[in-house]
Amino acid sequence: MRQCKEELKEFEKQDVKYREDLKHLNQKIKKIEDKFEKDSTKVEALLKEYDESKNLIPKLEDSIPKLQKLLLDEEKILEEIKESSNGRVLSSTFPGNWEVDLQDPEKVRATLADKDLNEPCDLKKAIDTIAMLEAQLKELNPNLDCISEYRQKVSLYNERVEEYNRVTQEWEGVKQQYDVWTKRLHIVFVRVIVFT
Repeated sequence: MRQCKEELKEFEKQDVKYREDLKHLNQKIKKIEDKFEKDSTKVEALLKEYDESKNLIPKLEDSIPKLQKLLLDEEKILEEIKESSNGRVLSSTFPGNWEVDLQDPEKVRATLADKDLNEPCDLKKAIDTIAMLEAQLKELNPNLDCISEYRQKVSLYNERVEEYNRVTQEWEGVKQQYDVWTKRLHIVFVRVIVFT
């Protein structure tokens, strides 16, 4: 019996140990599953980005001939400008109206190295600037509704001025009558005093 009890104790110890080991293994499995889920999400995002890039490449390849044609057109225009200027350019596009000798490569490099000329011309930035300037222009537009309000106030003022002038004329007429009646009363008063 004693031996059975000892075996049972040993068995229970091993059982506790195995359970703890199983618990640790389950935790490790859970961590690995979480990491796998995160990694699979990243992989899906990368695959989606890859597919989008794959779809974008033909579009970019289609735009290459257009851009090459545009570049050739710009080069032709530049060549025409060079020919028409006989090797000398005086342009307001150069800072300070610099005169540039196109025959001297060093002067051309120095001019092109200027930081004002090397700033990129971004179409989106230009469109944003135009939108901002249009918004500022709208803000600067006067409120024309206040003109009609001003005209109403001016007409009301003119009406009141006319009323004031009319009342003033009436008052002057009444005052003249008052003066006439005052003189007559004075004359009557003087006659009464003199004859009495």
